[in-house]
Amino acid sequence: MLGRSPKGQGTALSDGAVPSARVSYGLADQVHAAIRGDDLLLLSVASGQYFCVPAAGAGLRLKDGSNEVAIQDHDLAEVLVSGGFIKVLRAPSPRAPAPGHVKRDAQLSPYRLDPWATVRLAAAATISAAVGFHGRSFAQLVAVAGARSGLGRTDLALSEKAAGRFLAALPWVPSQGDCLYRSFVLHALLSREGLNAAWVFGVQTWPFEAHCWLQVEDVVLDDTCDHVSGFTPILVV
Repeated sequence: MLGRSPKGQGTALSDGAVPSARVSYGLADQVHAAIRGDDLLLLSVASGQYFCVPAAGAGLRLKDGSNEVAIQDHDLAEVLVSGGFIKVLRAPSPRAPAPGHVKRDAQLSPYRLDPWATVRLAAAATISAAVGFHGRSFAQLVAVAGARSGLGRTDLALSEKAAGRFLAALPWVPSQGDCLYRSFVLHALLSREGLNAAWVFGVQTWPFEAHCWLQVEDVVLDDTCDHVSGFTPILVV
């Protein structure tokens, strides 16, 4: 029903399972979740698909900082277990905290790159896409980006300059694709300059839409605050 993967369609889940015993639950490996209104949104990184469980948010709570899930509705728990979205939890494991709310657009200078600078930057972006993006599954993209996350330093001013140069050269980058492509390539270019940015995936419902962007502190680098603030983060890389 609702849902669209970064490269495919999503699925709605139904209930009607046998009630489970009172146990502790946690998100399964490579599964991320968000609650938007009364709806539960799930993202399976392994399959690259989003799922929606309408009106399930009231009976479930995501614990901050861990993969633990508090579920009051045991029928719902049984459905999520059988679908591979949650598991019986022996001990909680850390979960990346949601980023702070985006409050500002990046201060991007109107760069006028000289022809050689444009060629060099467009070539670097094309190489990053060829080596790291094309032909990879969603799970592989997340793994590649995750391996370089946190290795650099957080510097908003330098990140804004780098993003401005990238966006100025973007018209000359072939196969620009959608937000997944652009944010992945910019994330790679920032990493090459020793800079770190959060790659944030967000969701909307009714109608469903998934989106991703790069964020440093409370600043969005490759989109506008007005646009991304309408999405609920579900995954941070």
